[in-house]
Amino acid sequence: MSKRVKVVGASALSPFGTSLDSFQEALKDGRSSLGQVPDFELSNHIDSVKTYVDRTSALALAASSLAIREAGWNSEEIDPAAIGLSLGTSWGCLDSLRLFYEKYQASGPKLAPPMIFPHAYANAPNSLVAIEFGLRDVNLCTSSGNVSGAMAIGQAMDTLRMGKAKRVLAGAVETLSGSREDASQEGEASEGGAMLALESEGLAQSKACGWLLGWGSAYGDNMASGMTAAIEAAVTDAQIKFADIAVVFYHSAGSDQRRKQEVEALRRVFGNDIPSELVDLKKSIGDTAGASASLAAVAALLLTGDQPVLINSIDTAGSAASLILQGIAP
Repeated sequence: MSKRVKVVGASALSPFGTSLDSFQEALKDGRSSLGQVPDFELSNHIDSVKTYVDRTSALALAASSLAIREAGWNSEEIDPAAIGLSLGTSWGCLDSLRLFYEKYQASGPKLAPPMIFPHAYANAPNSLVAIEFGLRDVNLCTSSGNVSGAMAIGQAMDTLRMGKAKRVLAGAVETLSGSREDASQEGEASEGGAMLALESEGLAQSKACGWLLGWGSAYGDNMASGMTAAIEAAVTDAQIKFADIAVVFYHSAGSDQRRKQEVEALRRVFGNDIPSELVDLKKSIGDTAGASASLAAVAALLLTGDQPVLINSIDTAGSAASLILQGIAP
């Protein structure tokens, strides 16, 4: 019995811009760009006016809006109340947290701005996205370090497979706050986000632009053991063979030692037959932390045709998650 999940739309916010075309063209051309999403204006993506919104929430709102439109979920035939949300972020809303704390330190608790505090939670973007688009089905927030995006997409897959929802918007966002720039251990920090519009395979209204075949997560004593277990779990879940995988988007963790552990994990599962096409998305858009797997998923759908693709995420604490997806032949 097939366990795959249909991808019917996607979005990608990156240092290349906010459109799928700009993302695809830049990657095809081999260009690189680091830092913030350029010329970003939330008002270009939603109708409501926000008195205050954290940048992480703003990126989540924009990425969700673009994916909903791409999927055609903004039509009258689709009830938004029956759409779920699974959103990941590693660092959350640090700008709001810092702003609140600075005001608290300077003026004391009585004069700390109460309006900002609710925007500082990691799940604040979930609330704002659900309210903006009327999403009333399952609402999941994942904050699991660098594996946040992969976990958010994987949990959305499980939700659809178990019949707890028929449509789920899934992905992750990450902003470029000062605290995150200082703490990044995996190359130059960048911001971005990506969302996938996912449907149960049985729904016939929307045309597929790709398929999520399987996923797995694990925790190991080190990166190599965690990644090995996650890849094996994903392949088993996808009901394919290791030899079927044609492309690997590897996490490319910052230090040489971490990269060696990821290569060791690939050797453990593939032996001497590691796929020849290994993609390092960090070379193109920098370290997007928890959003890296969701951006890699969109890149894979845009670039790799109908071959199964493995996407890996590893966190420094030893947790790992892997996704396997397949695009549509052009």
